[in-house]
Amino acid sequence: MVVIEPAKASDVQEIKQVLSQTWINTYGPFLSHTTIQKVTDVWHAPELLEAQVKNSDIFFRLAKDESGIILGLITAQQYDEDTLIVARLYVRPQSQRQGIGSKLLNDTMSIYSHAKKFQLAVEAQNEKGISFYRKQGFDEVGRSVEKIEGETLEVIHMEKNLT
Repeated sequence: MVVIEPAKASDVQEIKQVLSQTWINTYGPFLSHTTIQKVTDVWHAPELLEAQVKNSDIFFRLAKDESGIILGLITAQQYDEDTLIVARLYVRPQSQRQGIGSKLLNDTMSIYSHAKKFQLAVEAQNEKGISFYRKQGFDEVGRSVEKIEGETLEVIHMEKNLT
């Protein structure tokens, strides 16, 4: 059984592990090991994650199994009255394709039921992510280029209208 619950400061070390595992699995085929290491060291630093967990403006939820192990996570933030931006949605590689990502996304949508659209960005080379979001009803609305630690990536902007 999977339970969705708010992230707590005591979860930060395990959240960092989940992010490291998923970044290696997801981005390893097209980003260098050095870039992934820098991102997981800087972007996923425990003090930064703890600040995000404690920030009431950031929606930060975890999917945990019956023994309390974190299987996945989602973070989102209200952009304006009608729009929610999904910043992260990651599920441990060994727990993917079990409905956990859908459960996290649906939980977020039910809590933000007043939002008219959900937006997110996914790397163009992240075929698993793109396929998942399309199955969830997201459509491509644009593309841009992003630099991560000196590496250039094409990013697909996706949106799901809820009206």
